[in-house]
Amino acid sequence: MRSWRHWLIAMVTLAASSSLAAAEPDVGEPPIAAPAPPVEDPAQTAKVDELLGKLRGATGEARLTAARDLAGVGEAAYASLLARLTGPRRNDVAALRSALVAIDADLPGKDGTFKLKRADKRGDDDAPPAEADWLAALAALPVSDGATEAFEMTALIRAIAATHRHEAVRALLDWSFTDLGNLFRDEVGRQIRSMGSSALPGLARAARDRSSTKVALLARYANYQLDRMDRQRPSRALGSVDEQEQVELLRVYGDTRHPDAVVAVLGLVASPSSRVRRMARWATLRYVTGPAPKEAPKRQMKLPGGQLSDKAVPLYFTYREIADVELRKALETRDGKAPDADLTPAQLARQLFTSIDEELAQGWRKQLADAQQKRSAGDLAGAIAGYDALLAQEPTFEARGEMAAGYFEHGQALSAKQDWQGAARAFDKAYSVAPEGPTAKQAEAELAYARGMAARAAGKPGAGADELARAFALDPGHPGARGAAKEEAQKEAARDLRWLLALGLGAGIAGLGLLVAYLLRRRAAHA
Repeated sequence: MRSWRHWLIAMVTLAASSSLAAAEPDVGEPPIAAPAPPVEDPAQTAKVDELLGKLRGATGEARLTAARDLAGVGEAAYASLLARLTGPRRNDVAALRSALVAIDADLPGKDGTFKLKRADKRGDDDAPPAEADWLAALAALPVSDGATEAFEMTALIRAIAATHRHEAVRALLDWSFTDLGNLFRDEVGRQIRSMGSSALPGLARAARDRSSTKVALLARYANYQLDRMDRQRPSRALGSVDEQEQVELLRVYGDTRHPDAVVAVLGLVASPSSRVRRMARWATLRYVTGPAPKEAPKRQMKLPGGQLSDKAVPLYFTYREIADVELRKALETRDGKAPDADLTPAQLARQLFTSIDEELAQGWRKQLADAQQKRSAGDLAGAIAGYDALLAQEPTFEARGEMAAGYFEHGQALSAKQDWQGAARAFDKAYSVAPEGPTAKQAEAELAYARGMAARAAGKPGAGADELARAFALDPGHPGARGAAKEEAQKEAARDLRWLLALGLGAGIAGLGLLVAYLLRRRAAHA
């Protein structure tokens, strides 16, 4: 009954909230930038071409070894691998089809769908049929240019999937719906699934694309792959990945305003991870701001007894209406009372975020107090661990400046042990949490000194001189920086002296040469 009450409230306030929400400006860009698009690297391209050359010249097991080497080139070669897969081919579609038919590969028909050719391929729902290894089957074929190129293209598909880049999913899907790539779609689907969680953002985005009839077929295929991976439901997808993949999935759900993801997204607006929490809130605001969604179609509903309702009703709720209902439920759960019926979904979302932040801040203040207590008791390592855990949850915590003294003390302890890398990290944190604090200038000087000493410890000639000079400029009273500056000045003076001596010696030799030449000329004149 309680659930129905929420839906009733939503229906009553639907018209008002929808019209007001439509006036809300779009929330804008995500708080975390998307990864930079890949760029083809000439060095990686040369490496890929070298491996493809070995692959073409090999046969049997050696060819399989070459394919494995190609799959191991790494993420940096992604753009080069994709360029080779989608570039010009030596053979036409018919020749490549013949090679795949020879290994009894599953090929889609003219309508783009696959047909089960044999009864033993059907299996059952609990035991799907085994999938053939195309590489092994193609490597066993008699040598021909068509079979070699089909093997090469299959190896490229696997190498691209092995990079685990999010954009690889859409790139492979787009290619698999071309006339040539259509032959390899079964292998593309198999390799996308092999990417695991890194394939989910790309599949989720492709599954929501309805920009054209062709893309709609691609979207259906992406949904099919999500279903095979048992990640069709957003809640299951978000619950099965790490923090980085959660961020990327939230980006997709926010961009596409996926209606089935509303509840899953709302479940992360209080996440302990700052990155996930910020992206979840951005995605939530995407549901409740910007242009109003297209209204759901309406029709009269059949009532008990076979009669039709007097008025036509919507067949489903839009993503904004779902968000309105779920936000009201969340606020009522937190506050113990229903929120104001006049509030728009965007206002409800911001009210929910404020309530959550107040609760989180209480927990963070307690964490800081516990860490400070450990520092007072002499447990500096425990205090630092507490600081780090708190900043991981909320890097912009308003009281983070109180951590500066602890981080500074930790940096001094590491400097005493000549752990310059660790000291640099500690002093960097001491300065970052309180750039205007009482220890900021000293922390900045210590940071420069630690970086300079770390570079010097690496053994590179002249390394760290700039950082050491900067440390001395920031704090002329720093004993280590003063000594390093004096040492650098002595080295510079020695270099100047060596240069002057070399210059004098050169001048002397040149003068002696001129004198000898003069005497020889006089002697020749007298002769």
